[in-house]
Amino acid sequence: MLDCTTHARRPLALLTLTLCAFLLLDNLVFRSGAYSRIQNPETLAGQLYSEVLYERARKAFPKRDVLITGNSRIDWAFWPHQYNTSHPESRFSLIRAAVAATNEKMWYFILSAIDPGHDRYAAIVIPVASYLVEPWIVDEENDYNNVQMLSQVLSISAWKQLIGSFSDSDVRRRAVQSAILASTGFGDDLIDLVAHPRTRIKQLEIRKSAGWTWEDEWSGMEGTMEDFRFDPEHGSILALPKGLKLFEQKETAREFTRPAPDRAIQFTARNAAFQTRWLTRIIDLYKDSKTQLIFLQLPRGPVPIPAREPVQGAPDLRALLPSGHNVTFLDENEFVEFEKREYFHDAIHLNAIGRKLFTPKLGDLLTEILDSKSNEFKK
Repeated sequence: MLDCTTHARRPLALLTLTLCAFLLLDNLVFRSGAYSRIQNPETLAGQLYSEVLYERARKAFPKRDVLITGNSRIDWAFWPHQYNTSHPESRFSLIRAAVAATNEKMWYFILSAIDPGHDRYAAIVIPVASYLVEPWIVDEENDYNNVQMLSQVLSISAWKQLIGSFSDSDVRRRAVQSAILASTGFGDDLIDLVAHPRTRIKQLEIRKSAGWTWEDEWSGMEGTMEDFRFDPEHGSILALPKGLKLFEQKETAREFTRPAPDRAIQFTARNAAFQTRWLTRIIDLYKDSKTQLIFLQLPRGPVPIPAREPVQGAPDLRALLPSGHNVTFLDENEFVEFEKREYFHDAIHLNAIGRKLFTPKLGDLLTEILDSKSNEFKK
C-alpha cells in the first residue's frame, strides 16, 4: 500500500516541477525584458515599453526636464524637438512620454515606473480631453488593454494595484492570469516574428539607432477635416476627409455617434470616477515633491464631437481633483483657437499644421509658468 502511494506521488511531483520550471522560464523570457527587446517596436505595447526603457536610461536633469505625458492626442499635437531646437536659450528641456491608446490609469503606472523617486522632473504636463467630464462610451477602468500594454513595466506591488483596480471579475481574472503567465498577450507578436523575421530585424535596427529620439523628426499628420460634413439633425456623416485610413474612418464614426441621454449621464458618472481616481493618485505621488504638475485642456475637435459633448451639469475635473502647492490648471480657453477644421487630421488629432502652431504656444506657456514658479521659490 505504501509503495502504491509513493508511486502515485511521483507523477504529481514531476508535474508540479514541470509547471514551476515552465513558469520560471516564461517569466525569465517575458518578464525580464529579454523578449521585450525583440518585440515589434511599432505595436502599442512595443511603443510603451520603448518609451519607459529609453526614458529610464536617459540622463536626467531634474531642475530643467519637463515631461509631457498623455496619449496620441498630445503626441500628435506637441513636437518637443521643434520647441527645444527653436528655443536653445530656454532653461527647460521638453521630453515626450506620450503613448497612443493610454489613459489616466496607465499614466499613473508609467510615471511610477520611470520616476519612482518622484524627483526626476521640474514639471510633468498632464493633458486631458476636457475639464468637463465627457460621456465617453468606453469603460476605461475595465479595459484589458491596460494589462497587455503595461505588463512589461510593472513591479510586483504595481501588479497588485492594477489587478485590484478592475471591478469587472472577468477582466480581473484575466489580469491575474497575465500576472502569473508573463507570455500572455505575446502570441500575435511571436507569430509575426516567425513569419517576418527580416522585417522585425530591420524594425529593431531602426528603433535602436534612433534611441529615445526616435520621433524627433516626425512633423505630424497631413490632411485636414475641411471636407468633412455632418448632419447633426439626423446624426449622420455625409462626407469624410480624403486620405483617412479604414480604422480612422471607424473611429470617426464612433466619435460622431451620440449616446442616448440616460446613457450619457451614466457614462459621465463612470468617467468622472475613473479620471478623479487616477489623476488624484498622480497628484498624491508628487504631493511632497518639488515637481510641478501642469494640467491642460487640449483642443477638443474641429467641430463639436457628439460622443464627447459634456451633458448639462457635467462635473469639472478642476473641482474634483485635490489642490496642491505644485498643481496648476491652464485656462480652458488657452487653445480654443486651434479648434478649427484646417488644424485637425481627424475628429480628435491635430494635423501637421496645427502641431506647428500648437507647439510654440504650449512651450512658451510652460516656460512662463515654470519661470514664475522658480521666482516664487527664490523669494
